[in-house]
Amino acid sequence: MLEDKERKFAWDGQKSRSVLIARRMALDDPVEVFRDYGEEVLKEVFFRHYYLLDKRSRNFWKIILEISDEEVEKRAKKSIRESSKIWDY
Repeated sequence: MLEDKERKFAWDGQKSRSVLIARRMALDDPVEVFRDYGEEVLKEVFFRHYYLLDKRSRNFWKIILEISDEEVEKRAKKSIRESSKIWDY
């Protein structure tokens, strides 16, 4: 069951909780998001749905969650989306 805070990010009928959390990470108040889910959940969502975050959101959450560039690169190499993208945006 979706929480009320997540429901407003399900505008397209998306029911995956991790996708909705990623949308909140990109679009909602970061203080609320961090308070609602905590560091471990947000780290997991960050790596699972890295591609849903824009560059600014990625950098912000990398700092907040203390994620190194090396860790991102290591995980990105495993992800077909990240390793095969054409444009670096």
